[in-house]
Amino acid sequence: MKILHEAVMPCCDAYILAVLILYTKHRGKKMKIITFTLCLFSIMSAHSSENINIICDRPDITTVNQFDLVGTVQVGEDENSVSGSFSITTRRQGRDIQEVETTVQGVGSIKTFEPGTMAKDEVVHIQIVDKGADVEYISIVGGHPDSLSSQVRMGNGVTYRSKCEVK
Repeated sequence: MKILHEAVMPCCDAYILAVLILYTKHRGKKMKIITFTLCLFSIMSAHSSENINIICDRPDITTVNQFDLVGTVQVGEDENSVSGSFSITTRRQGRDIQEVETTVQGVGSIKTFEPGTMAKDEVVHIQIVDKGADVEYISIVGGHPDSLSSQVRMGNGVTYRSKCEVK
């Protein structure tokens, strides 16, 4: 639970807001608006629960469907359930492929694996099911050494992969 406690922080922290805004610096105007909206949502809900911030950066591999993600989950009272909002940018494999931006809100679960169980360090697995139809599920694996350990499955069955950090 060490990394979980270190990762859980109020989203109203100016540092986290700055990181999220800088992350979207080279993204489109729509991505900046979505990120700002997610930050505001997180700030408003920071008083009622603990928040975990997630940032996923797609790998620089053109042969894999990839995604970028910025989001926040709120840990439930039972410490095993989460709800969250995410801004996801997906990109199909290949070169010069169009990116698609999606906003997702969902509920799910969180599980922590002790050091040495799955990796040298502690691993946090967050699984989210979307309340809408665009995204089937989001599986975030933070602390895992595999650069493609996290995935998003869209409603059409296409799976995208990325490397995520849980903060």
